[in-house]
Amino acid sequence: KNRKARYTFRIDNNGDAKADVNIEARFGKPNKNGTQRMIVTRNGRTLASGRSSAFDKTRVNRGRQGTRAFAGMAEDPFFFDLNGFINLTAPLDADTTNDADSFLGCSSARPDFFAGLNVSAIVLEVRNSLLTGGGDSNIGVWGTTNIGRKQIDRLGRPAITTVFIPNNPLEAKGTEASQKNRYNRSRPHKDVGRFRGEIVDTLETLFSLNDMGGPLNGTDDPSDDAGQISGLADFLLPDILTIDLDQPGAFPNGRALADDVIDTELGLITEGLFNSDCVDANDTQFRAKFPYVAAPN
Repeated sequence: KNRKARYTFRIDNNGDAKADVNIEARFGKPNKNGTQRMIVTRNGRTLASGRSSAFDKTRVNRGRQGTRAFAGMAEDPFFFDLNGFINLTAPLDADTTNDADSFLGCSSARPDFFAGLNVSAIVLEVRNSLLTGGGDSNIGVWGTTNIGRKQIDRLGRPAITTVFIPNNPLEAKGTEASQKNRYNRSRPHKDVGRFRGEIVDTLETLFSLNDMGGPLNGTDDPSDDAGQISGLADFLLPDILTIDLDQPGAFPNGRALADDVIDTELGLITEGLFNSDCVDANDTQFRAKFPYVAAPN
């Protein structure tokens, strides 16, 4: 059986939440330096080939139609007070020992959970014309990882699965069976039918934090919450990162590395009660040129 991993950028360019373009990266066995042969294809046709980068090197592989490809270790580009989010609802319970772990207010600097960490990165640069279809500049993008023919992971917008798919930090541990594996195996065009209820449940909890006179001294009249929650659930699913390539790229229109996506999402999902996790930038400056991610720690 073919057990090799395949990493695929999937692009929907007609709005049906199904992939029209698949840009796939595959790798061979590592040599004594730890680098691997890599090949990048678009719908089965080779776009670029070369090798991954050693830990302290940046190898840029060039291919057809201006394609550039990098694979190797990089500094983790995500910045987020993850523990503060996990303890978001700490002030609501009787246990006061962890209240300070919540980022309720930004009276002091918060820790970046991802500072000092590295990731294995695949960075591709391709022409817009290889992504779009029929003259429409709007596309949707998500990534998947397959082992053999089995899809084991996927991601569209940042933090959707972390925040909304059980088990998630906002529900009591063990109260609901995990759906992480089901979600990772699923396809975006099935998201609304399978996971919209989970999105709504979590949004109801988050919106309640801003109820006027509630335990967090919110400012909102909850009478219009149901309509807002329904509209936001429709925006969040299917879990695809949407981009209008004719407009400047800034989250939620795509996502640049330096975009503070958590702050944007917090304001949306807490009805403005929380507008920041108090971590405003990455701990390491990004590179100004391809592959843009910072060198590993």
